[in-house]
Amino acid sequence: GLNKFKAKEGIKKQVLHFRLLINNSGNQRSQSNDAFMRREIEAQKAFFGAPGRPPLDEQQRQAVVCDEDQTLVLAGAGSGKTSVIAAKVAYLVKIRKVPEREILLLTYAKKARGEMDKRVKGSYGVMGVPCKTIHALGLSVIQGVEGRSPRMLEDDKAPVKGSQLMLEDTIFQTLMAENKDFIAKMV
Repeated sequence: GLNKFKAKEGIKKQVLHFRLLINNSGNQRSQSNDAFMRREIEAQKAFFGAPGRPPLDEQQRQAVVCDEDQTLVLAGAGSGKTSVIAAKVAYLVKIRKVPEREILLLTYAKKARGEMDKRVKGSYGVMGVPCKTIHALGLSVIQGVEGRSPRMLEDDKAPVKGSQLMLEDTIFQTLMAENKDFIAKMV
């Protein structure tokens, strides 16, 4: 259609270049992202090499500077995932100027939460980023909505405070008293 409208040569070149970019956009994006990460890792040598911080390899540094909404880190035990996440938090706060209140770190276990919190604060000096277990987050959401802590069972006879064993005993006793199928299976 460019010849039909007698487009000037400069316009034809721009349209053809634009068409090439559109048709090859996935590859262009990948190349642009790779180039950005190489430049950013080079520009942040001082950040990555600061004393008292764990050394990160090239793949770990890429995960830190990756500028996507989400970054998936797949790695085995002891491979440095916690170090990468702590570095990513510090990079976001100190280099990219993301406000600490906009970041939330989540872990599954209390021990991992303590280790993550220690690394973010100790190795990088980032003090205002909350680190919670997924269970603590859930509890805080429920408390915020309900205005109180949830009870494990909505039963007046259920222990509000006590061990997991007491809770299991309560459930077991209720099933034994009320469910004949359960009793038959137990026997």
